[in-house]
Amino acid sequence: MNIMCCEKRSYKPVVTSALKTDSSTHYNLFLESIPMKKKTLILFSLLLIVGPWIPVALAGKIVSANGCRFDESQVYPCIVAGQDRGKMLSTMGMMGWLGVMTFMPGVVGMIIGLSMKKSA
Repeated sequence: MNIMCCEKRSYKPVVTSALKTDSSTHYNLFLESIPMKKKTLILFSLLLIVGPWIPVALAGKIVSANGCRFDESQVYPCIVAGQDRGKMLSTMGMMGWLGVMTFMPGVVGMIIGLSMKKSA
């Protein structure tokens, strides 16, 4: 009985027509050549780095569009669409501190993901 323990998989890019040269084709060829574990680690790391800053930027845009006061010292009233959204905007603004905490683990994960070999 012959049992193969560790079988090598080959990741071959999809060969497309030479006439298709748009950037999405090159992007798809790049993604198909990366193993799934590597893709998952890179995308998760990117989410750790960028994810917490999205609510902060959104809260800043909402506050500046409505002329409200916004800082980390306390919750200020901010009327958006007829309702006070100050507490929600303050919470969204505090997500920046989560971004500070998740930035370095995200960078480390990104370095590990980018340094992984193609065959995993």
